[in-house]
Amino acid sequence: VFVNETLAKIRTICDQCQLDYIQLHGNEPDNYIHNLDAPVIKAFRVRDQSDIRRVNQSIAQRVLLDSWSDSQYGGTGRRFDWQLLKNIEKPLVFLAGGITPENFPEVKKLHPYAIDISSGIEKYPGKKDRTKLKQLFTGAL
Repeated sequence: VFVNETLAKIRTICDQCQLDYIQLHGNEPDNYIHNLDAPVIKAFRVRDQSDIRRVNQSIAQRVLLDSWSDSQYGGTGRRFDWQLLKNIEKPLVFLAGGITPENFPEVKKLHPYAIDISSGIEKYPGKKDRTKLKQLFTGAL
């Protein structure tokens, strides 16, 4: 995961680590996608329909949609209005932001390509809760 890194630094790390995918989580421009060898997952912070238009205008085919925050790029534990997903024109949507075992049935109805879970299944920051993980994955079946 890269947040507002230079293209040169991303390339160097990709070469050293032989990454399968690159996740861009900052304000990186679309030309980064053309200039990287590995497939890119471009994260977008969503607060309203104008952000969905920005997602649809991007050349990224793999997009991660997360909650808007003025102070951080992801990891807020908050969800955005998931009804906005009906206006997404991208084939591969990764959904993030406030996903919990309790709201996972709603997530399933949205048919995201993948989900990004973190704080919604933690006991406290950085410590995953086995019970919550089990509940979420049991609901995934």
